[in-house]
Order: sequence, then structure tokens, then C-alpha cells
Amino acid sequence: MCLALQLQECWCSAKIIPCILCMDACASLFIANSSSHPQIDCSHFFALHPLQRRNDPPSTKSPSQAPTMTTIQKMIRGCDGAANDQFGYDLAVKGDWAAIGAYGVSSYTGAVYLYKHDAEWDWFGYTVALSGTGHLVVGARGDDDKGYNSGSVYLLTLNSSSNTWGDEQKIVASDGAASDNFGDTVAMSGTGHLVVGAPYEDDKGSNAGAVYLLTLNSSSNTWGDEQKIVASDGAASDNFGDTVAMSGTGHLVVGAPYEDDKGSNAGAVYLYTLNSTSNTWGNEQKIVASDGAADDNFGVTVAM
Repeated sequence: MCLALQLQECWCSAKIIPCILCMDACASLFIANSSSHPQIDCSHFFALHPLQRRNDPPSTKSPSQAPTMTTIQKMIRGCDGAANDQFGYDLAVKGDWAAIGAYGVSSYTGAVYLYKHDAEWDWFGYTVALSGTGHLVVGARGDDDKGYNSGSVYLLTLNSSSNTWGDEQKIVASDGAASDNFGDTVAMSGTGHLVVGAPYEDDKGSNAGAVYLLTLNSSSNTWGDEQKIVASDGAASDNFGDTVAMSGTGHLVVGAPYEDDKGSNAGAVYLYTLNSTSNTWGNEQKIVASDGAADDNFGVTVAM
């Protein structure tokens, strides 16, 4: 079984960076001369689904139902790794922590790398976007703060002096609910605007979808002023918000690839314009392909 830790913090060289560890420890795989690790507590791990594709619906399987593997899917190296470090010679995992030995570091002075386990099935990093002004958004569509798979996004700011990212701000939809998958798609402009897709939101019917617009407060360097948009003619299973893109000139496009105007799952896109006076988005324009047909999924990708 391929077992995974979602690692939120990795301490090395006085830095904190995101890392991911995936290992076959509970199958007693021979890892760097160590044939078994009885100190590993498997109850805190979960199986990754290796075949989940970008546009697949989120898995409804519980960790115990997830498929098993006999190969390692991903591995990490020490954040400042060098030749002969022997990173991974031994490891111990207990609770939320993993310790990985690297006895060859600094001419065999040795080191231990510590990793902290993050929440299971959050899908942190499923989507990411960068602005040109030192802001990063990371989607975690499986976050459970507002219910199972309600979703969230994390905002980070670049410190230009130290060239590091910090000032984390977590955002969930004010009306978030289970299975909305807020954070499934994200896009940013260089003018302080952020759009977050929640394609399984239910205001217009089951999985009709919605998007949320947020604005950067340049004084406090925080994001707020949430505006929620649903398609005026939205319907169940349209998945409005499955794709999003925005320009730096106040234009937004939202894909609804399972919209049915031209046939089942023919697809549509919706365009919106920013009112710079009120800082709100409106003037909806819907576009479907002139020759659209069933299962075209028009709008499955968008760009501006």
C-alpha cells in the first residue's frame, strides 16, 4: 500500500518549506538498509488514489476504500540535500511527526529532518496561481472546515527582502457546505483580485456550481470583500466554476463544461466585467459554441 504524509512544515537550514513524503513503510519495504520499522504508526496515514485526473469529480471513497499500490508514487529529498547525505537511511513516524535520518550530512556530522503531518484528504496544492505582485493562492478543495470536502484556499505573500513566502491567510466560503469543493479552481490578477471556483456548489441545483471573488486590501495585505456569483440560468450538474481565468483589466471568464443548452454536457462559458467604482463583478454574458453538440464540454479550459 502506498502511504502518504501531507507535510505542512519542513524544518531544515533554518527554513520552513512545504514538502511531501510518500513511502511504503507499512509494507515493510526495504528502505535504505532498514527492513522493518515497528515504530511507524500507520493509523495516521491514508492511501493516495493514483488515477485521479484533474477534471474527475472528487473521490467519494473513504481512506479505507482507496485503492492500494505496490510501488512508491512519490519521494522527497532533503531540502538542502547534497551528495553522500544518506538521507533516508532510517526513519521513525509517530502521530503527526516523521523523523528522517541523514547521517552523511556535513562530512558525516549527520542531521535529522523533521516533518509534520497535515490533515488527510485536504488536497492542498490541487490548484495554484500567482500574481505578478508577490501573491500566491493554493487551493485545498478537500478541506473540511465547512463540512466534508467543503474546501478552502490559502493566501501567501512574498517577502521581497528575504525572498520567502509567509503571512498565511486561510479563506473558506462564508456559506460553504459539504462537497462544494471551494478551491477546485483559482485565478489571480495583478490588480488585487482573486477568483475561487466551487463547481459542486448547489444554489442552482446539485453541483450547479459557483465562483467567489475576493479583493486585496493593500493596507492590511489581507483578502476580503467576498462576492459570490452563480450563473443566472444555472442548473444541476452544470459545474459552473470548473474553470476560471481573469485578466488584469477587469474581465473574468468562468467555464461550465457540463451545461446543456446545445445538448447534454455541451458546455458554456460566462463572462463578467469589473465595475471599478463599486468593485463588483457583473454584466454577465453567456457564450455557447455556435455548432455545439452533446458532450463537447465547451468551456473545459479557459484563458484570458
